Amino acid sequence: MNIVEKSVSAGDRAVFDLDEFLSRPLYAHLAHNSERGPRESPVWFHWDGQAVWIIGGTSFPANLKRDPRCAIGIVDWDSATGLSQHVGMRGKAEVLPYDHAMARTIFRRYFGPDEADWDPRFNYAVTGEESDLTMVRFTPEAVVIRDQSYKPTRWSRQVSETRLSPRQTYLCMFEFLRRQYERGPTDGVGGLLGSLSLLPDGEPADAAHAADWSEAVAAVLAAEATGGYTGATQRLG
Repeated sequence: MNIVEKSVSAGDRAVFDLDEFLSRPLYAHLAHNSERGPRESPVWFHWDGQAVWIIGGTSFPANLKRDPRCAIGIVDWDSATGLSQHVGMRGKAEVLPYDHAMARTIFRRYFGPDEADWDPRFNYAVTGEESDLTMVRFTPEAVVIRDQSYKPTRWSRQVSETRLSPRQTYLCMFEFLRRQYERGPTDGVGGLLGSLSLLPDGEPADAAHAADWSEAVAAVLAAEATGGYTGATQRLG
């Protein structure tokens, strides 16, 4: 896998972590060739560190058997915070027999760990009943990682405000501070609070903190959807 681009369009922060991004329960868009021309299929997926796994539907596996060349685009966007992160991949796909264990892994990313609470339409992943579905394993050859996050407008913050439970808010705060801690020594709590203070335009004194907070929220929500956030149980230092 060759990462051909890692870029941040604004600010001097580091680009986001690829594996953490691909752990979020996002839609991937699979672009492939059909007999009638290009097609795009929105899919759920699992990233194992080397390949993207997808449950094959009724049409695109046949297209991939005919022409395994394809591309995947994944975007995490939040109008309220200005979070705009994109991963694009080009490579080849292999159509394999249906794997119930992998299907359950994929569904747990999007539905959570309580299989009894899943929509009954997906019971085949739990019961192991035979189906006509397949698995698609996409191996990326070229990867683009772009952080195009921007300053949101007041309007978008008001109409798209993220609603968090008290527990999720606390965990987001902890994840945010943990990320600040791991970046290295700072000038203490006072310095951190100073950089977090809001300017008259509503933005933090250190503009990079807005993107840091968005990434912390995304990480907590992704973990909560797939078994629970455990970062707050770790002692730092």
